[in-house]
Amino acid sequence: WYQRRVRVIKGTEFYDGKTNRYVDFPITDVLQMMGRAGRPQFDDQGIACIYVHDIKKHFYKKFLYEPFPVESNLLDVLTDHFNAEIVAGTVKTKQDAMDYLTWTYFFRRLLKNPAYYHLEDLESENINTFLSAIVSGKINELEQSYCISVDTDGATLIPQILGYIASYYYLSHKTVKMFADTLNPASGLNDILQLLCDVTEYDEMPVRHNEDKVNEELSSSLPIRVPSFSYDNPHTKVHLLLQAHFTRQAMPMTDYVTDLKSVHDQAIRILQAMLDVAADSGWLRTSLNIMHLVKMIIQGCWMKDDPLLQLPLIEPYQIPLLYQLETLPDSPCFPDIISAYSDREDQLRKQLGGEFQDRAISQIHKAIRHMPLMRVSHSIKGSELLDKNFSPRPAPGGAVWIPVHADKEYSIEVKLSLSKTGKSPTHQKGGRKAHAPRFNKPVDETWWIIMGEIDTGELIAMKRCGPFRGNTITVPLSFYTPESTGSHIYTLYVISQTYLGLDQQYPVYLEVLESEIVYQMGDVLVQDDEGNMELEDEYFEEAPESYQPVNEYFEEVPDSYQPYQPENEPLPLAPVNSFAPPGLQKITSTISSTKHDPPPGFSSSAPPGLSSSAPPGLPPPSADPTGLPANSTKTRGRKNKNKNQKGKTPKPQVDDGWSENSTDWAGATDTWS
Repeated sequence: WYQRRVRVIKGTEFYDGKTNRYVDFPITDVLQMMGRAGRPQFDDQGIACIYVHDIKKHFYKKFLYEPFPVESNLLDVLTDHFNAEIVAGTVKTKQDAMDYLTWTYFFRRLLKNPAYYHLEDLESENINTFLSAIVSGKINELEQSYCISVDTDGATLIPQILGYIASYYYLSHKTVKMFADTLNPASGLNDILQLLCDVTEYDEMPVRHNEDKVNEELSSSLPIRVPSFSYDNPHTKVHLLLQAHFTRQAMPMTDYVTDLKSVHDQAIRILQAMLDVAADSGWLRTSLNIMHLVKMIIQGCWMKDDPLLQLPLIEPYQIPLLYQLETLPDSPCFPDIISAYSDREDQLRKQLGGEFQDRAISQIHKAIRHMPLMRVSHSIKGSELLDKNFSPRPAPGGAVWIPVHADKEYSIEVKLSLSKTGKSPTHQKGGRKAHAPRFNKPVDETWWIIMGEIDTGELIAMKRCGPFRGNTITVPLSFYTPESTGSHIYTLYVISQTYLGLDQQYPVYLEVLESEIVYQMGDVLVQDDEGNMELEDEYFEEAPESYQPVNEYFEEVPDSYQPYQPENEPLPLAPVNSFAPPGLQKITSTISSTKHDPPPGFSSSAPPGLSSSAPPGLPPPSADPTGLPANSTKTRGRKNKNKNQKGKTPKPQVDDGWSENSTDWAGATDTWS
């Protein structure tokens, strides 16, 4: 909108496709249009002409020349505001929600103009009833959307994983509820595309007058059909815009280009939230399909298209020219072609000289050299790996069956190394950017590291990483081994978020053996040959029959709690567990026989001598409850065990021990440590 001395507003209505009628522009929009009248550097005044129906003339006169009250629209989005505050910990109870509401502009306007908000009068009792009904209704909406839960006391509000996701990605609670209700372990690409188009965030996509006819004509040339009665629906228009984007079809008008940019602005954020919902449920196939759709939107291609269409200026009929290089293998893949042409611009000119000018060929070659060809290596680490005397048996492809214990946590360290084709300067701020000319904004080259089991369709663990700021990235990924013993094959996926045809996967062969449970008896006192008391750790392969777990917990530490310590008397030591090993019963019982009065509020069974950092039975502080940093995702998987993944990308290690002259860019090393 350029500023002019005279601004003419030809009408104050627009066609609303949802209601199939013309509606008035918001007053704020009209005011913004008027504000463009007058050029500050040339004019000392501006002229705004507004053309309206005669019946609205007096309304706009009053608006222009008299103060116009501004009312609150908070109630329309209050549910999402409550969710964000509950997740942040600002609102913990329903009473907190009521207090939060009284500090808003809505509450101020409610007291000034109660009729506008359908409040009968300003009696204190009526105001309390009115606000209580609002808070209860919004809390019920969040509870029905699986974003929060109400504790048994009926007042405490507990955020749930969907609430964290909605707050983190700035999505409506209706959207995450739709994800939870619609997604399933077998959701296909078309199902996910339809779900993306149906979200609440696209409710306001404009459908202008007669655009239903344009949508019908556009639909006839696209591969996926939409209901014929919904051409005036904003969600159908989003579906058609994305299909046209994948098909690389010209938009019927300029307005559609602007609308497609609006779709792109929100699509990636919505799909990342959808991915977190699917990963939390442990659905491998659904998660992979969501990742494919992200790449399709960024590159403007269908998954079935040749990845060479990602190169600039390349059209489908020109793709066979790039496959005619003699040095290519019999069935070349996208990385083979990229590797063959990366250092051979002369060969590229020879193949494409009849179709492109030299400047265009240089542009294509620059994009080829930018493609990130990676070498992936991985190794498994963990405290429960077997001793060195165990001989692992060989697995297909030169790998070995890695012996691990059942139901134990391990870490697979994945190292991504860029080949010389995709090298980027280490001083580049913000990391590498993807080549994505058909997307409306710059995109980082990021990757998903996934551990899954194809046989069961379970996603075991997932982490986002990147972009490259050097030439290597090392990503530790924690996972739990299967509970059942025997041979299991996990699959390690390295999925690009921005490119088609560069994904890699590797089998991880696990020989799951019966778990060896070791019980630590804690620190106990033993007497040496000279009669001195020493501290010693005791471990047992099996729990003695006298073992009884301590089941006493305390929700909070009383203000009066102080660890008991008599004057000039050292703290007596007691075993961590409630039993002692054979042979030490007498010593332990003697030490524990000294009785002390417990601190106020504590059970008399609490043993003395415990550290003052936590009372007996109090569980350790939990990790970050959200689990949703920008580059990390928790998955429910197996018993929610892989919840300790950190969201930070490790510092790149330039010295990766791999020669740049190596041509085995896609090779992987299986290391058992």
